[in-house]
Amino acid sequence: MKTAVPRLPQRHVHRPRLIAALEAATPGQVTLVSAPAGYGKTLLLAEWAARRPELTAWVSLDADDDDHRFWSGVLAALATCAVVPADSTLRRLAVPAGPSADPTFLAAVVDALDLLPGPVRLVLDDVHEVTTPGPVHGLACLVRDRPPGLHLVLASRSDPPLPLARMRMVGELCEVRAEALRFSVPEASALLAAADVVARPDDVRLVVEQTAGWAAGLRLAAVSLREAEDPDRFLSDLVGNSRALSDYLVGEILARLPAAVLDLLHAVSVCDPVSAPLATAVSGRLDAGEVLDALEHDTSLVLSSGPGRIWYRLHPLLRSHLLADLTRRRPDLVSDLHARAADWYADGGRPVPALAHARRAGTPDRVALLLRRSAVPLVAEGEHGTVRDTLDWLGDRVVAQDAWLALVAALVDIESGALGPADAHLQRADAVWPARPAPELVELRTLVRARRVSLTGDPAEMVEATEVLGGGAEEGRGPVVMGELERALALLAVDRRGEARVVGAAAVQRARQLGQPYLAARGLTVLGAVEAADGDYRRMAELAEEPTTSRGARTGRPRPAPRCRPSCAPTGRC
Repeated sequence: MKTAVPRLPQRHVHRPRLIAALEAATPGQVTLVSAPAGYGKTLLLAEWAARRPELTAWVSLDADDDDHRFWSGVLAALATCAVVPADSTLRRLAVPAGPSADPTFLAAVVDALDLLPGPVRLVLDDVHEVTTPGPVHGLACLVRDRPPGLHLVLASRSDPPLPLARMRMVGELCEVRAEALRFSVPEASALLAAADVVARPDDVRLVVEQTAGWAAGLRLAAVSLREAEDPDRFLSDLVGNSRALSDYLVGEILARLPAAVLDLLHAVSVCDPVSAPLATAVSGRLDAGEVLDALEHDTSLVLSSGPGRIWYRLHPLLRSHLLADLTRRRPDLVSDLHARAADWYADGGRPVPALAHARRAGTPDRVALLLRRSAVPLVAEGEHGTVRDTLDWLGDRVVAQDAWLALVAALVDIESGALGPADAHLQRADAVWPARPAPELVELRTLVRARRVSLTGDPAEMVEATEVLGGGAEEGRGPVVMGELERALALLAVDRRGEARVVGAAAVQRARQLGQPYLAARGLTVLGAVEAADGDYRRMAELAEEPTTSRGARTGRPRPAPRCRPSCAPTGRC
């Protein structure tokens, strides 16, 4: 969904002058489309992208994009481009931990882009959502080191933290700003006509003047004008600043919607985006998808996107208004709606959004239950940030009173290199250890302790700590692959390379079968370290190119193995 170009609404007004402004960028320039919300940036770029889809890679950024998700999205988008050959390194690059701080990874991306046979466009939409240091630095590096064949297009509500003044001075920047995005009178007339609004020329000029050509305001005005009994009176009330205008127009739309449709929109306002099945789950309406489809067709306030166009997004102003209104009137219902969304995502095997909605529901018991079910698989998939955020939300007090949660917290700490906090969580787990622990709890503690020893212990301790790890037969046991990897590293540390190779290969095979590309990539790294220790650098390079998924894998996103250095051998962390 993040890499799909949004679909243009049926009543979209084409604006040739803006397409020409985008086409005016010269080779080597970065295009910046910068304007506040509602100025039509996304639709303009979607129309432009649709003209040359084979050249265009699209990434819709959001507030949850950490460094890893940012680069995963960029590489996934580039992989959809027809101009990117099947054998391009871009299709095989693995995203390491801390990619924007990894000069080898950044250089590999730039080099792969430079080797493309033709130009490619990379559109990054909603760049203002990228605020954490990692992706901000990564974006700056991509802008700085971009090859001539890459046309980088940034859409943002505010100027990104880039050296724009210098770029402007040396002619590296092509800009399309709010002034250019404002609708002219002829464009506004076309927009009103497309919305089946009959307006006199003077009325068109008045509405453009009152809205300052703001695209969202014009579209909202068109919907209200179409239904207004007295258009002149309606237009005479379009006064005040843009916030007052947006509040008034949203109120006008909501006031004219049937109560049942309004209830549906209130319900789905807790989700962004929302699919028809999800809308049905939170609202209880079997026809939720048809209603959303009709709203997209009739009002453009709802836009579909993603594979198959099955996901919908409410206009941000409309959604904000609906959610704020519902929170003010029925905070209990908002909590219940988030809980329904959490259950729907959990039932569908999507723990990341399930946990996000469970947190917003404000129900610690549901959050803890979901985390118990999904924490180890999430760690196995590299979703350490999600697990950490959820543990932080539960709070130290809750985590310290639950041995399972304390061990999960220790595991995440170890994965991020925070050994002091990891030791503290291990001590808390021991303090509340049950008299009769479940086998899964014992297995998790064994894995966490082995992982801890593998980072700082001596080789003999590593071998001893991992003696009972791995080799499990049950396919669904999350810690099995991680245990096998720890065992392989321990064997490598004591120079039992043949055994390490066998155990590591079994771990990679199991990870592929379970659809765990993150662990498969780690396993390939371990195998690469084994070959490096043997001096077989050709085989090490071959392992770096092997896929992390296999036919028949149940789930997972392909992540090629990271390239390994011989110095990685003691820990398997490159």
